[in-house]
Amino acid sequence: MRRSFEQSCLQIYIKEAKKQNQEYFELKARELLSREKSDIVSQASANLLFQSLKMTREEILAKYPHFVPSSQKEEQVADEESQSEESETPEEENKEKGYPVKTVPPPA
Repeated sequence: MRRSFEQSCLQIYIKEAKKQNQEYFELKARELLSREKSDIVSQASANLLFQSLKMTREEILAKYPHFVPSSQKEEQVADEESQSEESETPEEENKEKGYPVKTVPPPA
């Protein structure tokens, strides 16, 4: 009984790992496609992944049409962080725009 339960759990885990690997390599192929114009190695690597995934370039592009490479995501996050550090407080922004600023005295 225990052995059959372990075998069924193992099969479930194997299936899940294969699914995750498939998705990872599809995304990696998509990332390589986004860099292929400037990097010949990326193009060659993507072609090898297409062969091992048994998918075409068009299938990958159709499956992930709005893909943003992780390097661009990191740049976007860094830009947002630097903008938030440079931005003023809401009160300062309102004052600059000419809006009345309501100040609240600290609790006594």
